[in-house]
Amino acid sequence: MQEVTVNVSNINLDFEQAKEKHLLFKSKLRSILYGAKITDEAPVLSQFECTVGKWIYNHALKAYGHIPEMQELEKVHADIHNSARELVSLHKDGKEEEARKGLTGME
Repeated sequence: MQEVTVNVSNINLDFEQAKEKHLLFKSKLRSILYGAKITDEAPVLSQFECTVGKWIYNHALKAYGHIPEMQELEKVHADIHNSARELVSLHKDGKEEEARKGLTGME
């Protein structure tokens, strides 16, 4: 059996950077739901186009996919974007208050 070596400091750095990128996602989603004009909604709507998604699908799953928490993170990430799409849809349908309440619940 092959032994897997994981550099914990690299994992911690990667996850801290991902957390910071997620905060940017939340800010963009909040901006959309509060009426700011965002020229590119793809990073909010697509789990693959946001910076965290790019990190997950282009790096983290390859490097840390064997870690159960990484697999869980990917599922949560997909769920967050599903929720974001629903909230943006509510907002565009004129249900701004419902969308904003959903944002609070999502956080």
